[in-house]
Amino acid sequence: MGGLGGYTQDPSCFTWERFRQEIIKWYIGIDEEPRALEEMDNIIHNGRIDTYLLLLENLNIKAGLTGIAWRVKVESKLPQDILRRLSHFKFNDDDHWIETLREVGRQEEELLEHGKLSQSISTPHNPAPKRKREGSEKGFNTKFQKKNDNKPRKDNTSRWKSPRAATAKQTGKNSKDEHTDWKKAHEGIAEEVVEKRKREKQCTRCTLDNHT
Repeated sequence: MGGLGGYTQDPSCFTWERFRQEIIKWYIGIDEEPRALEEMDNIIHNGRIDTYLLLLENLNIKAGLTGIAWRVKVESKLPQDILRRLSHFKFNDDDHWIETLREVGRQEEELLEHGKLSQSISTPHNPAPKRKREGSEKGFNTKFQKKNDNKPRKDNTSRWKSPRAATAKQTGKNSKDEHTDWKKAHEGIAEEVVEKRKREKQCTRCTLDNHT
């Protein structure tokens, strides 16, 4: 290639890049180039410029893209923010361009990472809303509420009863608290017991003093 060792000098192979391209053309199969180009189209930028460029550079060994074609292939999958940073520079060759692209891509990714970290630190976590107890608008603790409290009671009385009224109902063996027949109400109770309860101003039937 360079005219040494009895070989003919080829002016087109004076640079290493040109020599590399000629070697690839000679020793890589004909179908390798279109296959590499197809694989390059499937590569996407996932937020890591180093990985993205490494994959494309490895495939470009077989594809052999240079100049505008190579730059368009690489820049087609990059975010606009990286391309905007890259537009402020001028390039002498492909090597200078790819190194500048790698540098500005790293800077943009570091900026995004810093922004995400700052946002996660500064954003307060809202406490979970408290669940409202069912029936709390009624003004009493619902855990003491009995089942079927909304159903009307047979005796038309309130479910909130005074201790005396509750005791009176529990003391009597019969379910009814009122009696119109004196003898029937005092069956089984001795006369002297009835008289004693009268003197002590108690109910002659159940001994409570809140009714007669």
